[in-house]
Amino acid sequence: MKTILLKVDNEGVYYNPTEGLDWASTNLPIGAFRFREHEPIYWRARMCAYQKETQLLELEVLDFQAAFEKDFEQQSPKQPISAFHFRPLSPQAFKANLSYYDGLRLATILANPEPEPPAPKVTWTKPRDEWEIEMDWQPTDPAPPPLDKPANVHLHFQERIQDLSFSLGLIKGTHYVEEWGIAIDYEIANDFIIPEFDYVKSYVAKALKQRHVPIEIKTTLADAIGKAVTARSPVLQNIDERLLVLVRSQVAERLLKKPKFEADVDKSLFTADEMYDQYTEDNPWGDALRSPGEELLAQILSLKKVRNAKQLQFLAGKVHAPAEKLRFTLTPLFGFIFLAKGERQQHFIWELLNSHATYVWSFNPEALSTQQRFSELEKILTFIKVHGRQEYRNNHHLSEYFAFRAINHRHAGSNFIDGFPRWRNLLLEQLV
Repeated sequence: MKTILLKVDNEGVYYNPTEGLDWASTNLPIGAFRFREHEPIYWRARMCAYQKETQLLELEVLDFQAAFEKDFEQQSPKQPISAFHFRPLSPQAFKANLSYYDGLRLATILANPEPEPPAPKVTWTKPRDEWEIEMDWQPTDPAPPPLDKPANVHLHFQERIQDLSFSLGLIKGTHYVEEWGIAIDYEIANDFIIPEFDYVKSYVAKALKQRHVPIEIKTTLADAIGKAVTARSPVLQNIDERLLVLVRSQVAERLLKKPKFEADVDKSLFTADEMYDQYTEDNPWGDALRSPGEELLAQILSLKKVRNAKQLQFLAGKVHAPAEKLRFTLTPLFGFIFLAKGERQQHFIWELLNSHATYVWSFNPEALSTQQRFSELEKILTFIKVHGRQEYRNNHHLSEYFAFRAINHRHAGSNFIDGFPRWRNLLLEQLV
């Protein structure tokens, strides 16, 4: 039995990534169905017959949720194909791919109906002179009366945050109503919504402390077909600027974990933007979710108890040159690189989270260009990443341009002795 893997979407059906036919070249009625778009859909079909005169290939779909296979990219027909003719499709399996379908127009292409799960309970009332439909999702199967006037639709349901779409000022979703065989697109307006939330839906759910949100739709059946309708959700409509703060904090917390793509990066020193990029690949975090270096440091200190928090705050607020970007190390430990400018020298200062010492490298700014300074520092950090900090402290003469000193944190985090003043004085003595 010869089979073929097909990719289907709302434009057509494809037998490789670049070649295929639109739905007008098949026996499926155009406009009678719409595929879900949140993930690619592949069909595994049996090739039943081929007509050379018309270049028509007859197919029987065996699997409506086939897994992608690498061979799909190399598939190529031995004979030219101008049309696909599908044998009757499994109603249940085909509908599972769809966000909308017209049952009457699809009747000729669907196989004999299969047993379907119980339909949601539908309560039909007649306020004034119009029908109103109430859905409460209890398994009964009443027959609705004929609708001779536009029906009022009132729906209550729970939607997964993961299934919502976030854009500027709008939250969008699609709710499928099995009873009518249609999908209702809906929108919820909120000026505090930003497109970047779409990349971090799990963080949004965590900040809201719920994975599902209640949605209410009031519309007419006529308005619900073919265009988005307005919906209500107290949870989503009450989102304000505090959600962005919470999501930014969760993004900052994610940065404290080992980066996913660190093995592909041949460097040890990162700006804030470069660091954010190590944790994303296909969906980069937008600017709205990226905190500047100093703000990111403050967020991290608010997230967890850090034994050398006083040192970090002093370095960021009193020592670091305001016009310079704060830089970061990710491995072997998360840390910060500050730049201090003295009267005669400049100084790179490395402070790790919960570390026991501050590393200071002093250099003559006239002897090195900016690029050369960071290149020298990168070389040292790479050595430490490979061999460890103790090995470097035992053999720290790696650069002829940098003078190194380590300042220990004595009594850092102690409830009885404040070692910060001594550390601060020792540091300031170095920053000449």
